Amino acid sequence: MSSNHAGPTGVICPIVTPLTDDERLDREVLAAHVRAVLPHVDGLMALGTTGELPVLDDAVADELVDVVLSEVGDAGGQIVLGVGGAGWARTRRNLRRVADGVTHVAVCAPFYYATTPAGLLDYFRRAADAAAVPVVLYNIPQNTHVPLTVDLVATLAEHENVVGIKDSGPSREYFTELLALRSPSFTVLRGTDDAAVLEYRAAGADGFVSGLENIEPGLLRAALEAGDDDARAAAVARIGEIAALADGATGLSAIKAAVAILRGGSPRAARPVPTLEADALRDLAARLEVLGLRPHVAVG
Repeated sequence: MSSNHAGPTGVICPIVTPLTDDERLDREVLAAHVRAVLPHVDGLMALGTTGELPVLDDAVADELVDVVLSEVGDAGGQIVLGVGGAGWARTRRNLRRVADGVTHVAVCAPFYYATTPAGLLDYFRRAADAAAVPVVLYNIPQNTHVPLTVDLVATLAEHENVVGIKDSGPSREYFTELLALRSPSFTVLRGTDDAAVLEYRAAGADGFVSGLENIEPGLLRAALEAGDDDARAAAVARIGEIAALADGATGLSAIKAAVAILRGGSPRAARPVPTLEADALRDLAARLEVLGLRPHVAVG
């Protein structure tokens, strides 16, 4: 999937942040993971929700960007960098991570302290003015508890440096309203409900951001590029099988653990995000193997 849009398009993998048991960046596993994923997607998102930005040490986040950009190298492609924070000062600091190779930044709503509609508009305009690359709005109200209204998105879409929105919220109706804002300079991406990828494409979605691509790179592309009804049905069924591995409140923990099982390293999540215990790890490894995804090492 490609276009001339200024905003990101296609299938984008929000990569995990592999950590050691003492929560340092596992550079070796990260590099291997980027190399494994990159050929099967249209871009990467670093330091998103799946990448645990809100709970990472700043030094780890800084280091991750360096490793990702080094591994991507001349291959290029879309690299979306998460920069949203609880307030403008934190977001401004995160924007300093933008370096050559980053094509877009994703900015979620500020969280923790309540603000006003005017304060929210000011925050996003400041981010758009300050960002050295185009801005993608990021709606994830179940985490920030601050939904981006369609009217706010429409207003921000008029800013020359705001080029799209990633919607990871639960409402299909809201997403349908966002699709009405699409233009050559503003793309709309879905960041959840992966099994409905074909429905969203038919409705006009420009792209998809799926954490499941960490487990099986190329998963969504297989559905989008399937040549007949049987192939499409099989690809969508496969998405459902992989999604079941990460179902529930510990979904992020399961994705991180799956990457550790498949690529090596620790399943450690940044505290207080839970890390899967030994029994759950063994169960996950067995389920991966049933699906034809072989562990990097045996999980005892």
